[in-house]
Amino acid sequence: MSIARRLLAPLAGLVLSLAGGSWTGSAAAAVCAPETGSYRVEVEIDMPPVSIRHDLNRAELGQLAFHGPSNRVLGVTASSLSAATSTHYRHRPIQGEGLCLWVDRIEVTLRYEALDIYIASEFARGSCQYRAILSHENKHAAVARAHIDDHVESIRSALTSLTIPKPRAPRLVQSVAVSQAQIQSAIEALLDPVIERLRKNMAAAQQRVDSREEYRRVETQCATW
Repeated sequence: MSIARRLLAPLAGLVLSLAGGSWTGSAAAAVCAPETGSYRVEVEIDMPPVSIRHDLNRAELGQLAFHGPSNRVLGVTASSLSAATSTHYRHRPIQGEGLCLWVDRIEVTLRYEALDIYIASEFARGSCQYRAILSHENKHAAVARAHIDDHVESIRSALTSLTIPKPRAPRLVQSVAVSQAQIQSAIEALLDPVIERLRKNMAAAQQRVDSREEYRRVETQCATW
C-alpha cells in the first residue's frame, strides 16, 4: 500500500504519536519476527527543462525579484520546489495478537514545478545584453540543480530512523490504517528539517551568485546598457 503526501508545513513533534495509538508495548514487539527483504529509500529528482521567458519588462521583473530596485532588475530566475513521499507497507497477521507491520520502501520525489528564466523585454533576443543576462541567470539554474543533488544523502540518512519499522524489525499493531498514518507523520517530521535546510542553503547559494563581482562581470560584457 502506498501513501503520498506533500511536505508543506513543519511537522516537528508528530513522531511522539508513535508512543501511543495502535502501537503495542516494547515487550509485545517481540511477537513480530524479522522478515526477509531489505528496506530501501529511493530519491528521485524531477527537474523540468529551463524555460526562457521574454515577456516581462524591468518594472514587472522587479515585482518578481527579491533584490535590487525594479529599474535595475534585468533578469530573474524563478523556481518552485516541492517534496512528496510515497511509502510502501507490508504486513502479516499474527493469530490473536494483531498484525506485524513494516515499511518496505519509501520513495521521495523532489520536484521543481517550474524553472523559469526571465530576461527583461527591453533587451532584444540575441543582443549582447540578452546573452550576458542569460549567462548570469543560467548560473542560478545550475545552483538549483546542484543543491538538490547535495542533499540526497541527507534525505536517505534521515529516513534510517528507528521510528520507521523495517523488515528486520516489524512492529505489532492493531490497526493498519491508524498505524500507517502515524508512520507517515513520523516520516514527514524526519524529512521536514532536511527539506527546510535544503531551501535555506539554496537561497544562500543563490545570493552568492548575485555578488557585486558577478554584476560587474555582466556589465562589462556589453558596451551599453
